[in-house]
Amino acid sequence: MQNTVAYFCLTAGWLVLIISLAFLILSTFKHTHFKQVLLRYLNTALVWQLLVTLVFIMNNTTATLNNFIISCGLIITLQLLCNLACYLGLKRAKAKGRPSLDHFSMD
Repeated sequence: MQNTVAYFCLTAGWLVLIISLAFLILSTFKHTHFKQVLLRYLNTALVWQLLVTLVFIMNNTTATLNNFIISCGLIITLQLLCNLACYLGLKRAKAKGRPSLDHFSMD
């Protein structure tokens, strides 16, 4: 039963990661508000994946846990990269939308 739940959560983690990547690719064509909502979604997905991983690590101490940890570690690493890419894109979009004083003349 625990293996079934673990594999279900692992599959759900991969699906969340694929959805995150699709939204990240789509965010290049969208406005800043979409990127802000996407960053909130990515942060929620990352917290969910961390909690699922921690729960299964705490409950299982078997030798088969090693493959699960490697898979979850890969998912979490890729999710962190998605979060970082979205954050940098949002930061760049905000900087592009906000004029700085360098563009104005003092005359």
